[in-house]
Amino acid sequence: MKKVFLLLAIVLSLTACNSDFIYKSYYGFSDLLWEKQDVARFDFSLKDTTRLKADVAYRLIYGYPYVDIKSEIVLKHFGKELLKDTFVVVVRNEDSSYKGDIMGDFIDISSSWMPDTILPQGDYAVTIRQVQVPIDLPFVGEVGLILENIQD
Repeated sequence: MKKVFLLLAIVLSLTACNSDFIYKSYYGFSDLLWEKQDVARFDFSLKDTTRLKADVAYRLIYGYPYVDIKSEIVLKHFGKELLKDTFVVVVRNEDSSYKGDIMGDFIDISSSWMPDTILPQGDYAVTIRQVQVPIDLPFVGEVGLILENIQD
């Protein structure tokens, strides 16, 4: 019994925290449909000026009909727009198979949006909306924002 508790304590201590992650959050879409008017919003604060990497992550469902996802991403600092980007992530290989991590019918794919940037201390909001097609985007379960510390 002591061995089980010791093993459990070791596993938990190794996985409990990852100090490199500053922020990680996902926005889910009902009925696996990213409607044209849906805007995913992510709010976070930085206590100090921070050098970081920002990734956008998508959870797709097998059957997603397009080769890529085109999104508009807006970064605001204290309500002032700092950056507005059109961000395209290719989700299929040349042979039409899906990229990313595939688990059953789920496809998880992420891509670096800001690979190395320095943001000053303060409150931020990031909004992401799909600009793929003039209709709703099917087979999309979630979109997420992952911020990771870059060590000098």
